[in-house]
Amino acid sequence: MEIFNFFRWVLVITITTTLFWPLTVPLAALAYKVRNGPAPVPLETGPFWTRCTFAALGLALMALVLVGLDRLFAVGMEFPPGMIHIALFMAYVPLATWFLTWIFALEDLGQGFSLLMIYIFLPGLLLGALNLLGFTLPLSVAEGWLPPKVSP
Repeated sequence: MEIFNFFRWVLVITITTTLFWPLTVPLAALAYKVRNGPAPVPLETGPFWTRCTFAALGLALMALVLVGLDRLFAVGMEFPPGMIHIALFMAYVPLATWFLTWIFALEDLGQGFSLLMIYIFLPGLLLGALNLLGFTLPLSVAEGWLPPKVSP
């Protein structure tokens, strides 16, 4: 049962880090810059920020679809929530990877995957650490939208 709760936690982190759209545009730019390393950004300033804006917006919309599908399958159709969490996460990762690869015109899916990991899991680690310290406000929004935890 712990694996189901782990994937629920990963979905909560994913939804929380991508949902607050206007605030995540600089996060997309930072993730691209971190992935690019010390090299200068190969895009002009205007197109770069446009791509960051639509990347953040696209991932926020994917997060909303993720929540909707999770609620539909786990609550509406009464499928086991743990399996739904795993299946949706396994569908989200390749779709979000492809989307970031496309929107930033990257060379391969590996670059898109690394950008996704930086975009979601750097702030996700911070949110997780804050949650362990008792600060649960940002995570409580997304956590309330998903079905309850799976009990043993």
